[in-house]
Amino acid sequence: MAHQHRRLDDAGLAEPGIEIERIGETKVRDKACYEVTIRRFGRPTYRLFFDKQSHLLAKVDFTGPCYDKNGKALPGTMLVEFFFSDYQTVDGIKQWKRQEQWRDGQPYTEMDVLEIRVLAEADDALFRGPITEKALIKARLDERKDRIRRTLADLGPDGGSDFSRLVAGLKHKQSRPRALARKGLQQYIELWRDKLTDPMVREDVAALAALLEREEDPTLQGFAIEAVSALGPAAAEAAPALVSVIRDNRETKLIPSAMRALRRIGVKTDDTLQAFENNLEHPDAAVREDAILAVLQLWPDRLPLAQLVELANQPGTAELVRSSAEQAIRQKLSTATAKDLPALRQGLKNSNRVIRLSFIDAIANLKEAGREAAPDLVPLVASVDNQVATQALKAIESIGQLMTVANESTDPVVLTAILRALSIKGGKTDPVLAIFEKHQDHANNDVRNICVIALLDLAPDRVTLNRLADLMLLPNPEIRVPAERMMKQKLTAVTVKDVPALRIGLKNPNKDIRMSFLDALGTLKDDGADAAAEVAGLLESSDADTVTKAAKVLEGLGKAGTKAVPVLEKLLDSQEKGVSLNAVLALSKVDPDSDAFKTKGIAILLDGLNPDVKELKGFLARPVNAKSAAVLFEIGEPAVAPLFKHLILRNNPKTVVGDMQLQATASRYVGYEMLKEFAKHAKAKDDKKTMQALKKYDTTLKAFWSPEESRLADQAKKLMGIQADTKQLYLNTASASYQAYLAIHALP
Repeated sequence: MAHQHRRLDDAGLAEPGIEIERIGETKVRDKACYEVTIRRFGRPTYRLFFDKQSHLLAKVDFTGPCYDKNGKALPGTMLVEFFFSDYQTVDGIKQWKRQEQWRDGQPYTEMDVLEIRVLAEADDALFRGPITEKALIKARLDERKDRIRRTLADLGPDGGSDFSRLVAGLKHKQSRPRALARKGLQQYIELWRDKLTDPMVREDVAALAALLEREEDPTLQGFAIEAVSALGPAAAEAAPALVSVIRDNRETKLIPSAMRALRRIGVKTDDTLQAFENNLEHPDAAVREDAILAVLQLWPDRLPLAQLVELANQPGTAELVRSSAEQAIRQKLSTATAKDLPALRQGLKNSNRVIRLSFIDAIANLKEAGREAAPDLVPLVASVDNQVATQALKAIESIGQLMTVANESTDPVVLTAILRALSIKGGKTDPVLAIFEKHQDHANNDVRNICVIALLDLAPDRVTLNRLADLMLLPNPEIRVPAERMMKQKLTAVTVKDVPALRIGLKNPNKDIRMSFLDALGTLKDDGADAAAEVAGLLESSDADTVTKAAKVLEGLGKAGTKAVPVLEKLLDSQEKGVSLNAVLALSKVDPDSDAFKTKGIAILLDGLNPDVKELKGFLARPVNAKSAAVLFEIGEPAVAPLFKHLILRNNPKTVVGDMQLQATASRYVGYEMLKEFAKHAKAKDDKKTMQALKKYDTTLKAFWSPEESRLADQAKKLMGIQADTKQLYLNTASASYQAYLAIHALP
């Protein structure tokens, strides 16, 4: 199995330059298989046969050098075949358990695997034996190097590298040393191709040039071309020899590789140029393309622009040639001037998009000098090719014709792009803004929308409140959203002089707009008194949000909202808690003496104090945080008894069902905090009625509520598994009950 893996590695699967091709179908021992061929220059060709049904490897064969069972190299080459069978699944992977090796059609070895184990770690000692893979490779390498050493010894001492000495041996006066030198070179070439020798250096170029001149030995010439090509510019000295190969060699199959090598060297002489130009019309397409490519890469100025364009457009042109031609075009166009403008305008019509883009960029680079090309660029802005359209637009901007096109064009697609560019550019000059205003009512939606959006962004002061209100009703979010944002910005800075406009806005059919105008009016407080009638009218709305917001605004308007009192009193019966609560809060400012406010209103305010124990941590931080609490303190004495009953009496821990204890305790906690604050407010105002109402609860707080809360707190402290916030609630409630007692007891 390891031997098989070595052979596959020899195929070069892990190295660059391999070619893998699926050939067709055949039969291996009566099984239908498909064949995959692996090729690499200088290596044997491997053929892999996979079972068509199972896709498992059935056979591998190659023709190449072999070794006997003792690791000794055998002469010549053999057809070697490996057959694999008896697949079994091991750790989810199909593994073969039988392998047969045949050589030149005869059985050679058989191997049956008794057991396969997948090891997490494997000791290297498991793979040591009389013949290891490394030993085989080393034996082959040592054998080649030994042959080269013996050859060099036979050739005698000489200066230079081993390679140079072997090449020099080819010119020996005697035939035997010449033959030895050639065989030594063959061994050296194999090692070089396997990357087992030192790489060629500049000092080896003279020897390589000598090989290039051996027209009678195309094999060595081919290697020399390969080595020179690998050296690249360092092999410049070999350029004349390569020119000779291209010009005089009878082995035409060497010409393409020789031209590639000459191109990679990059020597720019008259001889090299002539070698390439002489082959520009060569019948062999590969030779012709290499010649063209060399001229394009080394002498791009030799070809006129028209010929470069033709090369780039010519059907069947190799991709590398086409891309090089396109690059040469870009280089020529990078130095274009105003005198080239007619040719540049013509180039905009080229069907090749890469070339067309190059001409667009060339015009853009002319800046103001390219302005006459604007009519030719305008149609390209409407191109379905996004890059062409984008570059054309940038070119129009570069040559300073955006404004001209925006004023003159009637094409909606072009206008859309041009106006978008102007809006992105962000110019706030009067001429630019005038263009947006000119087209803001255009029949085309895209044109109209861009102009409106631009005005909202660049000149919001030019957009009136009425216009903004209309824009907010449009379905397009790109307009509606910024219009809403702009409206909100304007409404945050309203003054009393804006009240007439606000009164109109309150009648807008759009809820969001109405709400925005209500918010703005609310910021004016009593300065918005003139709008009281319109606000009162909104209390009749069927929309709870609108009614709630209107009530809040009336609260700010105070006495100016007197006409709304009947409606506010009616709203106290609303099933919407938010509506009824805000109606009470409004009445507290508009008509605090209202009987409905002092009766129904108190109950609604107390209901607004009901705590939310879902967010217990936040509640503990601020148990009395409702606006209604402040109103209750202002009401004073009439609110005391209802408060005690609503928050404390009806939440008696002895009568509350078990799963409601937490809510009840939180309500009592609020009640005690409220009693304490009532006492503080009453004392500060010297409110004798309120103090007298509070004193009624002095005894009951001391005798029952405070002791009961202490008992519950003690239980909570001892109870296992109770959450920390819940335990803290009981402790806070006990403390608050005692503090409420102390505050009330201290009242005169």
